[in-house]
Amino acid sequence: MRPLLATNTVPPRRAATPPLGEQPMAHFHHEHITIINEREVRYYSDHFAGLLVLANIAPSPAIPADAPIDIDIGELHDALLNSTGVNLPIHNIARFLHSYVLVAHTKEEGTTILDVPLIHVGDYDLAITPWTSTYGSHRMDVDDILPPLPLTPTRHPRSPENLQALGLVISGTPPHLFAMYWMLLPRIFTNICQFHDVYEDRSDYSLRANTFAPPGAIPRVAYVAIRKQVAGRNVLYMWALWIQVIPYPPSHPVAFQYNEDVPSV
Repeated sequence: MRPLLATNTVPPRRAATPPLGEQPMAHFHHEHITIINEREVRYYSDHFAGLLVLANIAPSPAIPADAPIDIDIGELHDALLNSTGVNLPIHNIARFLHSYVLVAHTKEEGTTILDVPLIHVGDYDLAITPWTSTYGSHRMDVDDILPPLPLTPTRHPRSPENLQALGLVISGTPPHLFAMYWMLLPRIFTNICQFHDVYEDRSDYSLRANTFAPPGAIPRVAYVAIRKQVAGRNVLYMWALWIQVIPYPPSHPVAFQYNEDVPSV
């Protein structure tokens, strides 16, 4: 709930100059950002600690810098087995950002993988590093304009007009937030749309969902941020989630079903 604004006739105080070596905390605003507290994701962060290992791609100098990177998952699996002796199932190897996430069965297995600093896969070298719960995020120090409770900002209500059956592909979700998508997605899309079904794709931590909404109401990028307290300051670790909108034709079975479910306006 947005706090009431009080009338204040006292001139505002001039901001104090920060001590030398300190930078003022940034004012922050995004229209489509969902902020959650660290305690809400702690279970998943703690659960994955030691189980997730990153294989970071370091292409050969002989390969042009702008060449697309394409590593076969089967080859990566075999190289991992030969280098570490760990036989991960194919579905335990996923692409996330510019790295591959290796999901170990146990922390001991994760430690065994980490004991090998480098894996060779074809023309590529992959550096093995531990996964952290802030990997891939952008850190921002923010001031007290953030409310003390988890926030999903108010958005324009959904319009009942010009509704269309849509498929959404949501990518960029980090593993520990991907594991709690059932709680996260309704908060991200509050007052935008409701999902009829959601499908997980663990090969790249993307989510596919069907909805019925005005296509223009769906943002092409939304932000999710975890709020932490670091040295007495509010810190946000923020990820961008990319949203692809796929309109269904009226003849599509999903569109037909939605037309039956949604009353005429």
